Amino acid sequence: MKEATQQKLRQQMVLISHYTYRKFSNAEIEKYIGFLDSGIGKKYVDMTIAGYSDVLAHYIHVVLPKIKRAAEALKAKEKQA
Repeated sequence: MKEATQQKLRQQMVLISHYTYRKFSNAEIEKYIGFLDSGIGKKYVDMTIAGYSDVLAHYIHVVLPKIKRAAEALKAKEKQA
């Protein structure tokens, strides 16, 4: 399951990257890669990953339980009707 999820996430990242950078020239992409390889670029990547991790953790621990409760309430309401 973990490997399948990781594969799906990789596919999504590739699709997102294709869409995000679709209008960039090869020279612009090379320049961006150079930035990402620099010290400040690596910090940027680390902070971006940390931000995504925080958002995902919040979603898992806060949002999903609310969705579950709402679905359960709706199901209970439908049974009463």
